[in-house]
Amino acid sequence: MGGAELVIDGGEKPDVATATDVQSVIADAPSSALNAQCHERLKELDPYFDLSRLLSERRDQQAIAPYFTQSSAGYLLAHSMRGAMHMALNPEGTFHRRGYEAQSLIVERHIRGLAARRVLEVGCGRGFNLRCLARRNPRVTLAGIDITPCHVRTARLAAWRRPNVDVRRGDFHRLPYPDGSFDLVFSVEAICHAADVYEVVEEVHRVLRPGGRFVTIEPWRRPGFDTFEDAVKSAWRLVETAFVLPNLQEFDRWLARTVALGFDPVASEDVTAAALPNLRKLRRQTLRWRHLSWRRPTMHRVAPDLMGNALATMLMGECLHESLPVAPACYRITVVDRRQELA
Repeated sequence: MGGAELVIDGGEKPDVATATDVQSVIADAPSSALNAQCHERLKELDPYFDLSRLLSERRDQQAIAPYFTQSSAGYLLAHSMRGAMHMALNPEGTFHRRGYEAQSLIVERHIRGLAARRVLEVGCGRGFNLRCLARRNPRVTLAGIDITPCHVRTARLAAWRRPNVDVRRGDFHRLPYPDGSFDLVFSVEAICHAADVYEVVEEVHRVLRPGGRFVTIEPWRRPGFDTFEDAVKSAWRLVETAFVLPNLQEFDRWLARTVALGFDPVASEDVTAAALPNLRKLRRQTLRWRHLSWRRPTMHRVAPDLMGNALATMLMGECLHESLPVAPACYRITVVDRRQELA
């Protein structure tokens, strides 16, 4: 991993943004290129989705398990039949399913670099990353925790031949492990779902040994999010609502607060561009199904989370943009170490 520049500026927790009425966004979109693109996309989607309602909706952690339960078949059919629930990383620019293993390979490099023997994944989903790591690292004890019952059942079933894997149901705001239990903790598109990500960071700090490592591979709001124009902010807020990201932070503020909570930054890298091939694939799949689902009130009523996924897929390509500095969100690998305790 390249050691990209770390920006540490300001540690306060940003306020939850207020909803913006989509009709005013559509009527008064400013002229910047990205804002114009988001404006056109919102205008295109407005006849099919109740965007104003979604922009005013605030989904908390109680919505996470129902969301993933309802979306389970969609993740398997449209995303990964092997159970991956995260973006594939394809830095070469063309989607390939081997990119789903990129995150576990990144974590594995840190496991081996630290000679870690006890590793925890918070928000392990169906256990895809744990299975990849267990297969290649049979002497490493791997634990996973997830709040969604169907994920835990699937992860346990898939790992039943791996004696070095233990999966529990639980809340990563209150980890059921003793202090100093792990050498390394990692999160792949999981702490973005936290109601309070700083509570999660504090818990990770508690269960890590001094000098232990926390590896995160997550989406974030880009620094200065509130300075983006209205259509851009509205598009990304719709993504946050659809995917149940109840309190997503700006990256620099999260990093600064994490450092203040007892971690030292090691490395960070923006890998948004590597996730774009997967986003383009998902958008193509969504467009194939639009005539069968978008206009059908029954689909919106019976499977609102699946329809929300379709909406978010259409907007993410605008928000995670090839012109990375102007995009309102980013996808980053970040590595921090628990600070060594003073003698």
